[in-house]
Amino acid sequence: MSPSAADPRRTRTVIAAIVVAVVVIGLVAVVLVRRGSTDGSANAASANTTAIAAGSSSTTSTAAPSPSSSADAPTTPSTADASATSTTTSAVEGPPDPSRTGPFTTPDMPLVVTVSPTTGMKDGQTVKVHVVPKAGSQVFGVDARLCAGSAHVEYDAQFAPTVAGQCITKPLSAGSDAKTSVAVSPPYQEADVTFRVGVGTDTFATQDGRQASITCGPSSPCQLVLKLQYPNAFGFQSVPVTFS
Repeated sequence: MSPSAADPRRTRTVIAAIVVAVVVIGLVAVVLVRRGSTDGSANAASANTTAIAAGSSSTTSTAAPSPSSSADAPTTPSTADASATSTTTSAVEGPPDPSRTGPFTTPDMPLVVTVSPTTGMKDGQTVKVHVVPKAGSQVFGVDARLCAGSAHVEYDAQFAPTVAGQCITKPLSAGSDAKTSVAVSPPYQEADVTFRVGVGTDTFATQDGRQASITCGPSSPCQLVLKLQYPNAFGFQSVPVTFS
């Protein structure tokens, strides 16, 4: 074959190879573009999913603590409205001072308390407690305990007999009380409590192993200690009781 006949064929072969190469390069480019688009969409979807998951878990719900059933635990109002409005926050701040003794009344309580009779009491005689709120306030509940004459009840723990050893754990006589309680109903404007005081001695062990002994009688005055519950707090009022 002559050189002049081979040149056109060689030229066509080179052109065909170039065309094939261009087509292959184009196909590869398309595949790479599509793959990049797919990866980007997947990453965006993953990011969106993560963001949604994070957003859905960013809000938590905290349930209100339920009252304890322990006999020495703080008492809260039994009605739903009172529970929603009041808290078990003492109106007095700071740690108890063991050197302080004798009756204590929480200052600035928004309540007016009347207690009678309290002098020359006999075994089993009833003390009446009447509580009304001051203007704009409410009363949610009242607990009453008979405590030693030297008792100083300023904090909730001091009101618990087996914690502080200052109040009786059981009635001093058959016709008397150790504790009485009342939960007030709406509109929370009045509370009445009766308490039968006793004469005698209660000896018991406290939770930390101490021996406590409380005597009430003609030669041993005691106190009727009231835990008063009102909006956002509670306080204490101690009333001396003498016996004949």
